[in-house]
Amino acid sequence: MDAAKLVSAIEATKPSGYGTPLQSAVYGALQYATTYQDEHPDHKVAMVLASDGGANSCNTKIDDIAAAMKTAYDSTGVLTFVVAIDAGDTVDFGVLKKLATAGQTGAPIDVTKDSTQLAAALEKIRSEVLGCDFPIPKPMGQEFDPFKLNITLTPSGEPTKSIPYLADPSKCGTNEDWYYDNPKFPTKVLLCPAVCDVLKADALAKVDFVFGCPTIDDDMPK
Repeated sequence: MDAAKLVSAIEATKPSGYGTPLQSAVYGALQYATTYQDEHPDHKVAMVLASDGGANSCNTKIDDIAAAMKTAYDSTGVLTFVVAIDAGDTVDFGVLKKLATAGQTGAPIDVTKDSTQLAAALEKIRSEVLGCDFPIPKPMGQEFDPFKLNITLTPSGEPTKSIPYLADPSKCGTNEDWYYDNPKFPTKVLLCPAVCDVLKADALAKVDFVFGCPTIDDDMPK
């Protein structure tokens, strides 16, 4: 994510027309986000709403908008983050708090006093969304074998490296390992904190699933 370019584009854009069709904007964004999440179950999708809380065009019922955010989360897990911005009118923090709560993110991020903090707000959101557990995608053309899965990590500007499997997550410590949510019936891969920290600090780092070869096990004799 190039936050600087995004912030520059937002600051250079002037709204046209009259009114704030908040419901239409939210419904359209949520439709796209939930569809994308359904089509990419191995991704984590979230929506970010930057607003002053005004809704004075189309459906202006905040409860209806909040209900749509709650439904999106309940049905697909899509979170809605709310960023409070100063659009020249009074900022309604009560409305923004209700929307953030419905979107399951707790409270709006306030950048009303300094719009240059928007980039930092987006980075904070990225870090929160980017968890360290990944649903196991269905391998193409083969049945999933939990003993033939390997995980690779590619930090930005660095070569790809294999991350060993660790049967006992309590032994993570400082090891760059991964483990299953349930070794007998796995549905997710989870990263040990040492790998998770690398991933969250590097916006361009990638985690990939490699199927078909025997799992590299950190418990194996070196």
